[in-house]
Amino acid sequence: MRRLGKVSDIQSFSEVRSIERSTERRSLSAGPSLSRLRRNAADDFFEKEKSPIIGQVRDSYILVEEKNCLKIIDQHAAHERVLYEKLKNEKERVKKQKLLVPVKIELTLKESEVLKDNLKTLDDLGFDIKKDSKNFIINSVAAGLEKIEINKFIKEIIDDLLNSDRIKKIKDAREKLIASMACRGAVMAGDKLEPSEMEELVEQIQSGEIKTCPHGRPVAIELNWNEIEKKFGR
Repeated sequence: MRRLGKVSDIQSFSEVRSIERSTERRSLSAGPSLSRLRRNAADDFFEKEKSPIIGQVRDSYILVEEKNCLKIIDQHAAHERVLYEKLKNEKERVKKQKLLVPVKIELTLKESEVLKDNLKTLDDLGFDIKKDSKNFIINSVAAGLEKIEINKFIKEIIDDLLNSDRIKKIKDAREKLIASMACRGAVMAGDKLEPSEMEELVEQIQSGEIKTCPHGRPVAIELNWNEIEKKFGR
């Protein structure tokens, strides 16, 4: 199962929160997090105060009780946008994590050409990938990604670059990879989240201007309490 925060230098959401709190106490940071970058941004869609999290429904949606409405958050769309913004706002090369055992990936000729054309950009995004006589060897990945299925992750990105119409429409090479990495790296519908993970994701959404995923789908919908009460004849 995909867990929160495994792209770029993002660890688990609980680890990120711990790091941010520690960092804020020391007033030092290797780079501002998405929540800190967006904290002062006005956003009348999301309320600033912490709202009670009711729970997760169908392992896909997070229910949040707010003053004027019941908010339903799409966990994949929300997390995808958080990762997208994080990668997009990286000013320097993403920190790499060397793998204990390098991963060999076998590709078709067409897939090999796509990967070869994007090696430099992938390197900037935290991946150290070398080509041997027949295959590609992955020596390092973006910090926080070392526990996922690297082979599958890279193949999914290549498949996006080859076949995804929405990715093909993006002209900038780095932007293409960021869009694909955010989508493939985010938690998916059907992934059960821990309470701490839900809390962290909701906090990231509430503290920014995030209304849609990178593809334009809403990350949340609102059901007004008055409308709900009318449905019950109150």
